[in-house]
Amino acid sequence: MLLPLGLTAEVLWGLTAPIAFSEMCSILRHCADFTGIAHFGMLVGAREHPSMPGALQKVVFGAGSVQAALDAACQDFSQGDRGGITAIDSDAGAARLGYSLFDPSIAGAAQMHDLAVAGLARLVHLPCGPQWRPIEARLAHPAPADTAPYAANLGCPVRFDAPRTAIVFDPAWLEAPVADPDPIIREVVANHLQELGALRGPELIGELRGLMPFVIGSHRATLGQLGAACGVGTAALGARLRSAGTRFTQLRDEATHGLACQLLEYTGLPVAAIARHLGHAGPAAFGRAFARWSGRSVSDWRAQAQPRLQKAGRRM
Repeated sequence: MLLPLGLTAEVLWGLTAPIAFSEMCSILRHCADFTGIAHFGMLVGAREHPSMPGALQKVVFGAGSVQAALDAACQDFSQGDRGGITAIDSDAGAARLGYSLFDPSIAGAAQMHDLAVAGLARLVHLPCGPQWRPIEARLAHPAPADTAPYAANLGCPVRFDAPRTAIVFDPAWLEAPVADPDPIIREVVANHLQELGALRGPELIGELRGLMPFVIGSHRATLGQLGAACGVGTAALGARLRSAGTRFTQLRDEATHGLACQLLEYTGLPVAAIARHLGHAGPAAFGRAFARWSGRSVSDWRAQAQPRLQKAGRRM
């Protein structure tokens, strides 16, 4: 079905060369039209991405609970996603792992939402294990003529025209320990950390910047904890960072500030949920940190961001 576009599955996954987010959306829409399968994007999202083992490592590494694992995955995926943001929130009634497009009007948006909802379900399943089941799936696009394949593939009721694409599940899962991963994956993670501990200078800074979203999300955001995970003493790791012209707190604050701005602008999450998502004790602590990073209050920054979203035709 990709042949009329001169494409292969490898190109679709971006394995041969990076593919623009808008092009990916267009490809998915073309495939849905060509095959007559309205839920084509969901079938793609349900399949294991070739890079999933690496994503799995980041999800399970050091996470003491499903909450920490999903927080870590959200931070990591939102850093790498060029067209949207993944975030989790919860209350007494439900937990919601959701995905929002930066530009909901982009051509092929419905197919990308379908891909995302299947991917979200797989993501929650990873740390929870085989006993996990979703309560509901939500899709931020109108219902197609035939909705049966959605419920059949996702294993739960599906609500269309939702404000945000999301997988809804029992919040009790968030406190559960992460399901025990394959021992081979644990060994791969340990080997990667040993390699990280041996790096110096710019290479070390680059690796830490890439790892920082995970560190923030898994609530291991201290120099001592990262040094212990890498097999490097706190003082030694701090000295390496200083010799490279930076500090751990500077790297952490840069990453946290960037993630905070994304969550404030592109999701409808309340400030309290964002504060917890980023590892802060509460909205007040998050507000003080945000003001230190940006020189502005959280409310002022978000108030200015909202008109930008409305002008661009975006919705929460």
